Amino acid sequence: MFVFFVAVFSSKYLPTAVFVEGINKLFDSFNSVKRAAPGKVLHSPLSDNSPHIGHWTKASMGIKSCIFLEDDKPACKKPTPSHNGWITDICAVQHCGSNSNATVEQYVDALKTIIINGLAYTGLRNANCEGVDPEA
Repeated sequence: MFVFFVAVFSSKYLPTAVFVEGINKLFDSFNSVKRAAPGKVLHSPLSDNSPHIGHWTKASMGIKSCIFLEDDKPACKKPTPSHNGWITDICAVQHCGSNSNATVEQYVDALKTIIINGLAYTGLRNANCEGVDPEA
């Protein structure tokens, strides 16, 4: 894909292409399906052997170092809300959204939310989770 961009466009567009590819991979890793297309390993379910955790660590570092430019100068003096949002999302999935020091009330509320969401939205089947193999 990037060979095409480099061959047709000026190399000044390459950082944008790399950024877009990184965001695409991040979306793939968050929005996986049971059977991913060939070559889309991050679009597959999270498992012990999947590259998701390593990718999220690299993506987090990349986003933290990302700077928006305007006329070749930083356009923002502090991280944008999108930076903070992406970092929060990545941190949440890396820790499975868990609160390692939850109160009883927080735990009960979270459990209720998960149960209600699971009952209300049957489309969660085949989402970013591997099914339990009854034969195992």
